[in-house]
Amino acid sequence: MKIHQINNRLLFFALIVSFLIPVTTYSGENYLNDSPGSCKTMYFKSIGSLDQILVNGNFQIHYATKGPQTLSNLNDSNGNDIPDVIDDFALQLKAAEHLYSDVLGLTHPLQQPRYANAKHINVFVIAMKKGNGLAFDEVINDRKQRGTADIGCAIRMYINRDLRPSQNATPAHELFHLYQYGYAMFKRSGYLEGLARLAESPFIGKQRAQSATNWNPADTCTEILSQSYSASGYWRQRSQELHLKPIQIPVALLSRRYSDGRPVLKEQSLNGGKFIQSVLDSLQSASAKVSVTSGLPLYKWPEKIQRSGRFDQEMCAAIEKTVQQLDGGVTLLR
Repeated sequence: MKIHQINNRLLFFALIVSFLIPVTTYSGENYLNDSPGSCKTMYFKSIGSLDQILVNGNFQIHYATKGPQTLSNLNDSNGNDIPDVIDDFALQLKAAEHLYSDVLGLTHPLQQPRYANAKHINVFVIAMKKGNGLAFDEVINDRKQRGTADIGCAIRMYINRDLRPSQNATPAHELFHLYQYGYAMFKRSGYLEGLARLAESPFIGKQRAQSATNWNPADTCTEILSQSYSASGYWRQRSQELHLKPIQIPVALLSRRYSDGRPVLKEQSLNGGKFIQSVLDSLQSASAKVSVTSGLPLYKWPEKIQRSGRFDQEMCAAIEKTVQQLDGGVTLLR
């Protein structure tokens, strides 16, 4: 495998493949403590599927220029030995990281206690039969097979190799999920997908973001949490009710362009930025409180519980209380 490193262009060699089988489980788990737990080792089924890595800050983007996982488009317009689509993936991810952490003031996933054992973020660009991307919430140590070198403990995501980043905000969307996972254990789809749609709106434009929703204004908070992408309309309307000043996006971010010349960000500001930060802070506190009162490990809830509606009332109560404080008692969540 060839590794492209943004700063010094050093080359290393290793082998990566595409599908994973878990072979270890958490050990030494102590309920009701704040330990992030161990890093799980995962082995790939196939060998040599991904032959390249682009290292860019916190991101290691794994992709293929030959074999079954080969990118759909290998065009390299600037002659830097990296396909344009990979340059564009890296550009969008770094812009999203800057927007979420530096502009909105969110805590980076790698700085969250839950991910204390993660050293970077692995981005696997692969063929996907369904969907455009997928973010995972556990720290994983990837290896090609038993007895071989690993690529380090990391949090990770899949991105569809057929995507064109200049026309699709999936990398920014999946990265926001990693931020959500770092804050709280809740994995209700209306929260994860709806709020991520609001956060990614500068990458797709307000008009497109608003037209992509189909929700019933009469739906309550608990009803919204069981929905999915359509819930973004709910989060957007509730944030607008607060009349908070939009957060301006720095010129340095607005000036970034994809390889085809299109702007990375389509809007100069983000309405609801402070709202997003408040929601995540609120749910972080609620997640920790629920862990204690329900006897759950702080960072290792069973997947079934994470996705269930068991704590919908606690989620909605926490968000409403926080948002009321934002704007003098406005009732945000019904």
